[in-house]
Amino acid sequence: MRETTRTDALSSIQSEEYCWDIDGHVESHDYLLQPVLRLLRGYGAKRVLDLGCGNGSFSARLASHGFEVTGVDFSASGIERARSNFPSLRFAQHDLQQPLGASYSQGFDAVVSTEVIEHLLLPRMVMHNARAALRPGGHLIVTTPFHGYARTCYWR
Repeated sequence: MRETTRTDALSSIQSEEYCWDIDGHVESHDYLLQPVLRLLRGYGAKRVLDLGCGNGSFSARLASHGFEVTGVDFSASGIERARSNFPSLRFAQHDLQQPLGASYSQGFDAVVSTEVIEHLLLPRMVMHNARAALRPGGHLIVTTPFHGYARTCYWR
């Protein structure tokens, strides 16, 4: 008897969102925190928007270093965990592939989006939303997993 090959569609679990089942930080936070902090401090940033904040743990780590952080994520379970675990921070549920509301307009010194862009069907919307949320002269920090050398890009 010949074995049938299962496809991703047959093997995968369909979900309306990325379901967060952990409260703490994820492994990437360990190696991303210091470089992101160094950049934010170098930029003189105070107000930071975390696009794709997940369960809020990276936002909380930034806030513990003195930044005023607002986190936004599409995941209802992530935002629920973020609000529960870090009640002193601001979190909002929003589809990152849709424009941000006017309340975010030019309100941030920096936008951080760590390990998010590779999950989006429309990654350009992170750039669009960052540009809308940044004050003139603000900075965007985007990280994504990569197997090769690190690269720094400047965008104005």
